[in-house]
Amino acid sequence: MIELIITIAIVSILLLTTIPNMNFFIINNHSITTTNTIVSALQFARSEAINRKIKVKYCKSLNHNTCGGKWENGQIVIDENGKLLRAFAALKPNDSLTWNSSLGKDDFVEFTSNGSTNGQVGTFTYIPKEKIKYSKKIIINQSGRIRTLAYTQLK
Repeated sequence: MIELIITIAIVSILLLTTIPNMNFFIINNHSITTTNTIVSALQFARSEAINRKIKVKYCKSLNHNTCGGKWENGQIVIDENGKLLRAFAALKPNDSLTWNSSLGKDDFVEFTSNGSTNGQVGTFTYIPKEKIKYSKKIIINQSGRIRTLAYTQLK
């Protein structure tokens, strides 16, 4: 009986130390996956602009057909004629996504036919479930180059 109680106590201690670490892995994995999806969407928009030799926008969309709403509602890629090229799902509840552009165009990112942003540079900030320590930054420079930074790299 004493051996059983000791075994249960050891297992309980191990579980109590492992569960908080598991939460870290779940939220961090979610953050990485969402950031990768956003980067893929931006790269798709840029490559379509180059391939089609026209301007292409990546913008926030409430209805997944036209630009508007909040970044958390979803995003779309459209060409300069307004043709929908691809739609992306809304973020999970309590996740936030913001775009801060150097030109004050915080509703969209526009890629030109050579893949550049035509002077529009900025940063997307993604924060999962209001947990800033798991946040990620997606930085776009004038040439259209996209890179990411984790919260720990910002310090």
